Amino acid sequence: MESVLVWGNTTKDNILPVAKKVISIVGRAGFSYRLNAELATLLGQSNKVNEEGVSHKLLIVLGGDGTLLEAARHNIDLPIVGINLGHLGFLTQLVPSDIETVLPSVLRDDFDVDRRLTLAFCVDGKDSGVIAMNDVVIDKGAAPRPVEITTYISGLFLSRFFADGAIVATPTGSTAYSMSAGGAIVSPSASAMLLSPICAHTLSIRPVVVSADETIEIAISFRSVKEKKGNLTVDGQLSYELFEGQRVRVSRSQKTLNLIKCGGYNFYHILREKFHWGTPPESIDGGR
Repeated sequence: MESVLVWGNTTKDNILPVAKKVISIVGRAGFSYRLNAELATLLGQSNKVNEEGVSHKLLIVLGGDGTLLEAARHNIDLPIVGINLGHLGFLTQLVPSDIETVLPSVLRDDFDVDRRLTLAFCVDGKDSGVIAMNDVVIDKGAAPRPVEITTYISGLFLSRFFADGAIVATPTGSTAYSMSAGGAIVSPSASAMLLSPICAHTLSIRPVVVSADETIEIAISFRSVKEKKGNLTVDGQLSYELFEGQRVRVSRSQKTLNLIKCGGYNFYHILREKFHWGTPPESIDGGR
């Protein structure tokens, strides 16, 4: 019997009834299921994902976009459908009320897959083995003042500036930290990477969009800062120490984030809905 992997964020208030409904639909469709450890514990079940010899047809994520990124990192080759129990939900397309109508068709393989670009990175030429789906962020860590950031595109010098750091984002991640730092919003179908400075101490530096076939290299220098140690963060979830003189190279990964497209998914509709584009302020909750 084919198995479905159900991965839930157990900190969400409504996780229990949603998980039970999903498991029921999966069973009625004729599939077995496995759970991430936290969800298995919450439900009092023992069929955890780490059982050996079990392959899965797809991954169902219950939570927000952060939960989906975490689950995908452990199961990057699976097609993924997300049920949003979080806030914005750019990646988790369904809401709990969609489960009964949409999930059965997904289990019948009645769906298309949106294959999103991901990033690989290495530090001083050593491959990290980690995949970034949203972004790779290099920042000053605990340093109290801006640090010197030097950037290269495919080996060619681009710029040197003082800032709190720099972000290399995928189109998927263009609506995350990169957007907050002033980066462009890029269609997820684009084959591109975004390089966005974080609080650059100059008016002449702007975010840059480059082909995903390029490589982006970033070096960090702390100058007069005593503790010469920064951070490298992946998708806001994994963090590594980064030291003076180390060089980070970011490039396209061979893996893709495989999102199941449900119910007429439309990226531009989501932008309007989540960011209230074109909506008068007085019609938004909390507006005047």
